[in-house]
Parts: sequence; C-alpha cells; structure tokens
Amino acid sequence: MVDIVLTQIIKRSPVNLRSILGVEKGVNAKGMALFLNAVVRRYRCTHSPRHLELIQELSAWLHENHSEGVTGKGWGYYFPWANRAFTIPGGTPNAVATAFVAQAMLDLVNLCETNPEVSEVLDFDPLQDVFDACEFFIRGLNKLESGPDEICFSYTGYDQRYLHNINVLCAQILGQTYQIMNRPEYMEHASRALNYTVRRQHENGAWRYGESAREGFIDSFHTGYILVGMKKWLVFYEDPALVESLERGYHFWKKMFLLPDGRVRTYSSGKGPVDLHSVAQAVLTLLEFKDQDPEAEDLALRSLEWAIDHMHDIRGYFYYQQAGVFTNRIPYLRWVQAWMYLSMSAAINEFFLCR
Repeated sequence: MVDIVLTQIIKRSPVNLRSILGVEKGVNAKGMALFLNAVVRRYRCTHSPRHLELIQELSAWLHENHSEGVTGKGWGYYFPWANRAFTIPGGTPNAVATAFVAQAMLDLVNLCETNPEVSEVLDFDPLQDVFDACEFFIRGLNKLESGPDEICFSYTGYDQRYLHNINVLCAQILGQTYQIMNRPEYMEHASRALNYTVRRQHENGAWRYGESAREGFIDSFHTGYILVGMKKWLVFYEDPALVESLERGYHFWKKMFLLPDGRVRTYSSGKGPVDLHSVAQAVLTLLEFKDQDPEAEDLALRSLEWAIDHMHDIRGYFYYQQAGVFTNRIPYLRWVQAWMYLSMSAAINEFFLCR
C-alpha cells in the first residue's frame, strides 16, 4: 500500500520528486522500444545515415538488455513499481514492455526486407527476439482460460491480473509473428485472446480496463492500444465479428475522448487532466484508421497542433499534463517524450515525407 501511495504522489506532483526521494536514473526498455519504432519509421522515408545509426544503437541495446531467468525473452522496467493491484520487483519482465519491444523488432524485420543496408549494421537477428517474446507470452505469463476458445494473458508471470489492452497487445504480436514463422500455436493463442476481449465489449463499444471491480474505468490510451492491435490483426485475417467490434470501438473512442480543439480526454468520466500520453496515442490511432475515417487525418493534425501550441517547451520537450489553467511541466521521457516522438514521426511520414 505504501508503494502505491508513493507512486500516486509522484505521478500527481507538479514537482519532480524522484531525485528528492532517491529514485535513480536508468534506461527504460519500453521508452527505448518507442524510440526505435519511431526511428524505423523515419528511416523508411529519409534513408538518413543518422537514423540508420540510431537504429543500430537502439536495437542493440534492446537486444542485450532483456530480463534474465525467463522462458523466451521478456523486457521490463529497471525499477520496482506498484500499480493498483500489486508491487513488482525491478527487472521483472512484463507483457506491455515486451510487446512494444517485439513490435519495434517486427517493424525492423520488415524494414530489413526492403533495405538490406539495415541488416548489415545489425549484429543480431531481430526476428529471433520476436520469437523469444512470443515464447515469453505463451510460456512465461499466466493465462485465464475462461472458455474453450478464450484466454486472457496476465501482466507478468507473477500475478493474476488480466487486462484487455495487454491481451490485445500479446495477440497483436503473436498474429504478426504467425504470418512470418507459421507457428499454429501462435495463431491459436492470438485468436483465443481476441475472442476474450471482443466478447467483453460493452454495447456502446467501450472496454473496461479490466474485468475486476477495481478495474472498471475506461480510458483513452488503453482503448487506443486495443483498437490499433485489432486493426493490425485485420490486415492479415478476415474476421466479421472483429470488424464489427472494431467499428463500434472506434466510434465510441472517437466520440467519447476527442475534443473539438484537439485535446484528448484521459477518462470517459471526463475527470482528470489532459495527459499528453493520451494525445500521442490518439494521433497514432487516428492515423491507423485513416483508410476508413475521412476525418481521421485532420483530427490527428489538430491534436498535434494543440500539443505543440499548449504543451511544448521552448527548450524542446513536451509537458506532462494540463488540468484547467494548471500545466504540469515535468518532462517525463518514457511517458511523454517517447510517445510524442513516435506520433510526430508517424505524422511527418504520413503528411510530408512518404506521400
């Protein structure tokens, strides 16, 4: 309980308390994965030597800095962390960080197929890291088997917490990897995971964060993870039930969370500050749906413009949150800067470089 209280105090404080409380600086694997994903996108359009150098550096760090003592290969956070349900020791691999690393590696694999010069600067095979991540999902996480054709993946191998965004993130990676490696086990687990989440969607299109009593809230960026993950699945697989679920989910998300001036609500209740993580994920979600929503590109640009006009510091970084007239100006690297760099990279490619 003390860990959870301290975490919430740090998150909500307008002053960065980390140094005061003795929190050591370190490198966050999820943040590194987001930067790698962004740089891979940039290189696809720029072929810049600097972007190629960053691809080599970021991917090598991720390849070498996974968690030890797990089945397959998983990534986590270097620090102990607490959420609403439990506290996890530093270094513990989790599904979220591992999924973002695996997605960055999958994008790198795809880049290497059309740009052989990228393969030449790598000292490892990124597809092997993707395979190892899938093995961690299947054999290193707990799974809730609620029916013969349903499963839900846990957050870590040490808890029984089952959340929809995690479930879809795992399915997203397993489904894409099946396309490359043709492992039926990956397809089976991904299909069952999506069944679990699709069947628990509300009539209005919403998903709760999780199914337990303490996880009944509905927020924008976790919903965005779900929508993007399902959209990636449908690139390869026809599924009428998933198409219908995705359409309802996107309509709910767009109507509930996107505000006319470009801001993005964090929670469906309307309470709480505007969090730039939610804005960045909204941009990525909108660009993912541009093929079926003629308003998506304009809305993505509007949110980016709002972030730059209201949340960007002259020194080059973005602020954390805005609540009314108050702005929390702490420049969190993984939570804000990495997400904004990824969303801006996607937008730059879409609107300027790769058209």
